[in-house]
Formats: sequence, structure tokens, C-alpha cells
Amino acid sequence: MHLAKATNRAVLSMFAIATAFALATATPATASEFDTSANPTADAAEGVIFSVLGDVGDGVGSIVSDEELAQLGIEVTPGTASSAPTVQAEPAPTARAAATNNVLFRWNDFGGRQVVLRSQPYDKILNKHNLTYRTPRVVTQKATTRTPDGGTSWRYRLAANEVKCDFWGNNCKVVRTVWVRTIVDFRSYQGDKYGVVTAYCEGIDGKCPDFVKNALNQ
Repeated sequence: MHLAKATNRAVLSMFAIATAFALATATPATASEFDTSANPTADAAEGVIFSVLGDVGDGVGSIVSDEELAQLGIEVTPGTASSAPTVQAEPAPTARAAATNNVLFRWNDFGGRQVVLRSQPYDKILNKHNLTYRTPRVVTQKATTRTPDGGTSWRYRLAANEVKCDFWGNNCKVVRTVWVRTIVDFRSYQGDKYGVVTAYCEGIDGKCPDFVKNALNQ
């Protein structure tokens, strides 16, 4: 009987060590097209925090279900993300020349319409609103609708959400939501379209929070 008890204690000790090792070496939260947190780290006090695009929960403070996260392709691994967003550095476009307002980037929006981004709007998006050239691209491609914004301009909107779970990856809640707006003018300009006019965070005069850029920087 004493041998059996000693054996059981040894087994439990090995199990505890294995569990601790598994938690210490857990793989970082799976990155998806909606989650750009690079090099996440464990922080027991902060829990798991990440940025996502699209509608999740029902406003700030609401629960985000496992089903919603699964639909966004996000898998939360316990203890593997910190509250400090990792924001990629903005590379300088090789053709940047604000004085001439030349075209830097081209892409198609969600409806297959070509959008261009010129150097002058890019400077404003980067320096005034703390966003990147990826922002108007992601917003115009991920938004499901667009609305007229006067004349030949159209408005696209997309929500960026900051979600926080407990250390174990449970009880996920929306802690911040910011809507990002992009205005695109399709008028003729210099033998092309004018393109993106601006991209900014609604209700914020100036720089967007870093978590917004983290969600949109794809």
C-alpha cells in the first residue's frame, strides 16, 4: 500500500511538471487574416488581448462567443498574448512623392472596382491618423457595403475591435471598438481615377489607437 501511494505521488508530480511545461511552452495564438499580433507573450495579469476586424459581440463589454471567433478563423491559446499591440513598421513606398500626388498603390475593392492610393492622401493617413497604406485597402476589401459620400465619392466602413480574454483564453469580451472610414473618389484625375481621399477613425480627431492599426495592418 505504501508503495502504491508513493507511486501515485510520483505520477501526480510528473503530471504537474508536464502541465507546467506545456503552459510555459504553449504555441502563440494562431494568427489569422484578422489577427496580426506578432510575437505575443504570456502575461497573467493582462490575459489574452488581440485585435480583430468585423462585427463581434454586441458592443463594448459584451461577450465574444467561441463561435464568433471560429467564424473569424481565430483560435485563442491560453496565456499567449499581451495587451501591448505589436505594430509593424510602415515601409516607405519607393514611389513616394507627395508634391506630384502620384499613384503609389492599386487594388480592387469588394465589388471588383479599382481603387488607387496617391501620395498626398497617403501622407495624411500615415502622419495624421496613425494608419498605414494597408488601411484603405483592407477597409475597401473587407467592407460588405458602401454608401454615397457626395458627388463621385463613396464611403466604406469597417469595425476594428480589441478583444480581451482571461489568462486561460475564456470569458472573451470586447473592450474597445473603433469604426474606420475610408473615402474613395472615383472621378477622373490625371488620366486615371483620383482614388482614396482619406482614411481615419470615426469620432477621433487625429491619431487612431495602435490597436486599430494592429488589426488593419495586414
